[in-house]
Amino acid sequence: MAPSSRLAYVPPCVALATLLATGVLGVGRHGDLAADHRYYAVAAATWLEGRTPYALETFQQVGEDLGAGELLSYAYPPNSFGFGVLLRLGPSALLMTVLTLSALAAIVYWCVRQMTRAGFPLWERLMAAALVLGNPFSAHAVWTGNISIVVVAAVIWAWTLSKTDHWFGAGLLASVALMKPQLSLLVLLWFVLDRRWKLLLVAAVAALAAASVPIAMTGWTEPFLGWLGAVQQYSSEPISRYGFEYIIGIRSILAAAGVPCPDLLPLAVLATAALYWSRQRFPDLSDQACLGLLLGLSAVFIYAHDYDLVMLVPLLVSLWCQAKTRNQRLLLLAAIFALCIPARLLRALGTPSLLLHWRTLVLLLLMGATPRMFLARRTPSAAD
Repeated sequence: MAPSSRLAYVPPCVALATLLATGVLGVGRHGDLAADHRYYAVAAATWLEGRTPYALETFQQVGEDLGAGELLSYAYPPNSFGFGVLLRLGPSALLMTVLTLSALAAIVYWCVRQMTRAGFPLWERLMAAALVLGNPFSAHAVWTGNISIVVVAAVIWAWTLSKTDHWFGAGLLASVALMKPQLSLLVLLWFVLDRRWKLLLVAAVAALAAASVPIAMTGWTEPFLGWLGAVQQYSSEPISRYGFEYIIGIRSILAAAGVPCPDLLPLAVLATAALYWSRQRFPDLSDQACLGLLLGLSAVFIYAHDYDLVMLVPLLVSLWCQAKTRNQRLLLLAAIFALCIPARLLRALGTPSLLLHWRTLVLLLLMGATPRMFLARRTPSAAD
């Protein structure tokens, strides 16, 4: 039985209060609000001085001069310069928090919009909003000032606008998404396969414009080569290395098991191409399901932290829209709950290190269920 209209608003209100308490006010946390804002602002300052933030000693020296505290390597691409300049226009921690919360609101709106179009009642739409707002990954990204929520929102809305031929806005958002290429690369590849040339041109021009100062200061090649070197350095740090329990993906599981694994990017590209061509064969596979699968492939085959898992919203929404039985929805809720279990809790219980990568296994199961559920919907009509 559906709850009354007033009771339906309780879960999202509780979720929002939890987000503000743990993600903004810092209840139960240590450190400062949106501490990652320092990286973008210091990187912009370093480039404006004619130096590169990809040289760790230089980056740390500029950070020390600005009072930014201890910094690790800077692994964002040169087009992140524009974002750093934006944060320097005011109190950067406050601006970062406002931008992150605004991006999260855009994701919630997209989620509710999709479910409204699918004909779900108010209480289910509000429950979905509560899950997006109240999950621990959203609160962690807001508190740390990580850019993942901003990038995921940009990817989702670039995809959505592209389907309505708003190619200019989609291209601008795609350029924002390029600040985390590991999350957006496969979606951009899809746009290439789909021949969205105007969208891709806008994205390329906007990204190059955002990187114009780094290019002007240090030349065309150095910013990008320096970035690739910084990515290698970043991925060798203990908390960012494959095998660490907060890193999602097949390579991370294999590394935890002591099994060497090559770069799986080529496999991700092949899987994207296969998904694109299978979409033509199976038109019942929805747009949001394809987006969800692309983001899932990014996490499984490329690279993602656990705090990036807000990227799974399109996949979960598409699955919920196809879950027609009570058992299917209960299984989906169980999967969502499993994704949200804190790794530190399992570690405290003495869980073997390999099992601390359970989120990748859950994600693989969800991705495998997606085409199966859509094809199951198609079967009865075919039989008729």
